[in-house]
Amino acid sequence: MAATAELQRVPFDAPIADSEVVMGPWTEYTGLRFAFFMLAEYAGMVVMGLLFGILWLGGWQGPFADQLGWLWTLLKGALIVLLIIWIRVSRPRMREDQLQRPASDRPRAPRAGPAGAHCSRSGGDGMTKDFIPGPVKGMATTARQMMSPPHTAEYPDVAPELPARSRGVIALVESNCTSCMLCARECPDWCIHIDSHKEEVPAAKEGGRARQRNVLDRFAIDYSLCMYCGICVEVCPFDALFWSPQFEYAETDIRDLLHEKDRLGQWVADVPAPPELDPAAAEAPEVTAANKPTRGGSAPASPREPDSRGESR
Repeated sequence: MAATAELQRVPFDAPIADSEVVMGPWTEYTGLRFAFFMLAEYAGMVVMGLLFGILWLGGWQGPFADQLGWLWTLLKGALIVLLIIWIRVSRPRMREDQLQRPASDRPRAPRAGPAGAHCSRSGGDGMTKDFIPGPVKGMATTARQMMSPPHTAEYPDVAPELPARSRGVIALVESNCTSCMLCARECPDWCIHIDSHKEEVPAAKEGGRARQRNVLDRFAIDYSLCMYCGICVEVCPFDALFWSPQFEYAETDIRDLLHEKDRLGQWVADVPAPPELDPAAAEAPEVTAANKPTRGGSAPASPREPDSRGESR
């Protein structure tokens, strides 16, 4: 435990575990200087393993110690290094309160007096209940997984079985897009580019007023910038964008990752069908509002049918 804490390894790596993605104070270093930090950590593990092997495991003592004493020392040190790495891959990072619980749950002697019996700490078994069995169970799970035969996914010869909500590429249904620009405004990476123009639609009846509609000229998504957050799919009010599980669209030229509307429309064929509605689910608010009787007591108006652009008519 002392060696693991000195090396700032799991579970004692809280000082350098900055957001669990970057390497904390090492973020500003790259290249060989960053490698020196990694080498220093593993060099410290080797030193700690050799010290532990010499001081507590007999060091060079063993069969044929006269000829193989140095080998026994290295072997014992390697076992300690393996144990430290084993703990790292088996134990998740702990919160600060979980790390300090074994020290704060030590039982204290009760004070003298009638009320002294209630002053002792009752959580003295925190070390044995949480701190020790947790890593041991994790190491046992890791050992069983290490001894089990590996399963190799033979991709691309065998297609992987993707979950139903897999996010691969975004498909565009051009007929549903109204150029509202909502997806482009909400995109945090600004990877959606939309161009459109307005055209006049003549009146449907004589004496009526002509109206204008948006015509989509360009819809492009730059997948070299996209972080696949799905915000554009969620905010689209006309169901023009869908997730497709297709992920095999890597390119040798980064400029080819800019998909125009023609290519985005090709992914529609790969969009899976939506799941069936739960029979026990509540009725949609739109259906409830359409079936609500009017104040005059007349029959409810039939819901308006959407046209090809998703607008009601």
